[in-house]
Amino acid sequence: MDIGQALLKCEAEISMTTNWRLHAMTLGQFECLPQCVPSDFIYSHFIPVIFDRIYTAVSTVSELKCEVGVC
Repeated sequence: MDIGQALLKCEAEISMTTNWRLHAMTLGQFECLPQCVPSDFIYSHFIPVIFDRIYTAVSTVSELKCEVGVC
């Protein structure tokens, strides 16, 4: 599934920019994946990336709160 690898590479490139709206829109477009690729491919390739993005975002927010003195 070369299309899956291309989508993940595109998402990784976009996630490195400061354009969070574009990144959010890109992640929102992944909603149509179940209509295009098998579910086992989604679970083995896309879900780990999404969980990593969520974990990184939560960790970053927690670190920022501690730096400001909110925690």
